[in-house]
Amino acid sequence: MLNDTNMPSVMTLNNGPNTLGFEQHISGGNSTRTGIFNLFYGLLGTYWNAFSSN
Repeated sequence: MLNDTNMPSVMTLNNGPNTLGFEQHISGGNSTRTGIFNLFYGLLGTYWNAFSSN
């Protein structure tokens, strides 16, 4: 669904000159919180509650 028709603003950011694209990343969750948590820490999103409680 990431294309110029469905998400033009995201694609503008994605095609910027100073942008990093992680095209081989597999998301660790279906929400922003778990997906970003997985991207930065390499842990599954199910570990979020334990992480945030500490």
